[in-house]
Amino acid sequence: MNKLFLMGLLVLSFAACKHEPEIIGNNNNNPIVPDTTNTPDPSDTLICFETEILPLLNSNCAMSGCHNATNPAEGIMLDSYEHIMNSPRNDLVVAGNAWSSEMLEVITETDPDKIMPRPPAAPLNQAQINLIVQWMNQGAQNTTGCSGCDTTSFTFVANVQPIIQANCNGCHSGNFPSAGISLVNYAGILAQANNGKLLGTINHLTGYSAMPKNQPQMSACERTVIQKWVQAGANNN
Repeated sequence: MNKLFLMGLLVLSFAACKHEPEIIGNNNNNPIVPDTTNTPDPSDTLICFETEILPLLNSNCAMSGCHNATNPAEGIMLDSYEHIMNSPRNDLVVAGNAWSSEMLEVITETDPDKIMPRPPAAPLNQAQINLIVQWMNQGAQNTTGCSGCDTTSFTFVANVQPIIQANCNGCHSGNFPSAGISLVNYAGILAQANNGKLLGTINHLTGYSAMPKNQPQMSACERTVIQKWVQAGANNN
């Protein structure tokens, strides 16, 4: 057997042993193509402390007799980023770990003697709690100047109700809402829009009690959104 013949056999052997890549199929034997679509995770959206978290805490927690700067319960003030992050309780907010934070523990309590806000104030709803969790897990940053407010959008469900929830529901919710005015649903908010008090109070007009009470006025954008909604007919849209 000559050398040329042996070399030929070796080439044929290597060719026969070459493996083709395996294609994994589904039950219909169709190839499964890997999904390489890079879909953003909604949780990556950065929560804005200035416009989403602080109004929520001001409305529900930083009130007289609770956690305002004048007579803060247990020395804990929840009226500014500095006061929150420099609380006497160093575990009040644990940046990056919401479920190690004392704040989250008390707002999710089921014991009426321990839950915050204290009854008869209404507890935070699940959407508000989720917002705080997301902010903490993102590092509890002092994010400012990041308002997502858009005066061209003024529907009730997507725009108006979230603004009122963040700024007003601390007082105007629960079984005993302040002044007997509940703003937890469309009917209650509509009544105040129709009698003129909603715009009068948020714009601090003469003859109206300035709202949110003892808190910073809503931003110009937020007030414009509510005003446009009222002027458009205050629809449940």
